[in-house]
Amino acid sequence: MRFLGTEEIWCLLGGREEKSGSIGPGTRVRKILKNFPQRKGFGILWMVVRQAGDLEYVEVWVIKGKTRYNLLFQKISPETTCS
Repeated sequence: MRFLGTEEIWCLLGGREEKSGSIGPGTRVRKILKNFPQRKGFGILWMVVRQAGDLEYVEVWVIKGKTRYNLLFQKISPETTCS
């Protein structure tokens, strides 16, 4: 899968929110997407790329403790704001 080893910019559209605000909707990721949840202490269960016209999304299922989360990222350009 191409997105696992390349550095692109991703926007978290929905998923887990922590009180520290370190990860939640609007989080911008300028790193290898596969490594981002792992650095935040999540185990990755599944990742899949979804195309919608010219847009590219990655759905990630993660686990932390005994709780599972579904994170949705959208590939964005460097000049796009993440909201």
